[in-house]
Amino acid sequence: MSFTVKSVQNGTRAADVDTAHDAAQAVTDLQQRRPGAVKVEIHEEEGPQSASDDDPCERKPQTGD
Repeated sequence: MSFTVKSVQNGTRAADVDTAHDAAQAVTDLQQRRPGAVKVEIHEEEGPQSASDDDPCERKPQTGD
């Protein structure tokens, strides 16, 4: 998952980060420079899913013959 931190005032991108911790730090830094100017957008990275067969969320109902 990636995070984009933007300024609400003018929509400029303040930071692109890879972790929630880095996003929180970028928000804190921007708020200190321009109070009330922060918007956080969360974007999921698109890529191959690596769900295992044991993942209950990925199980499909079995049909009996």
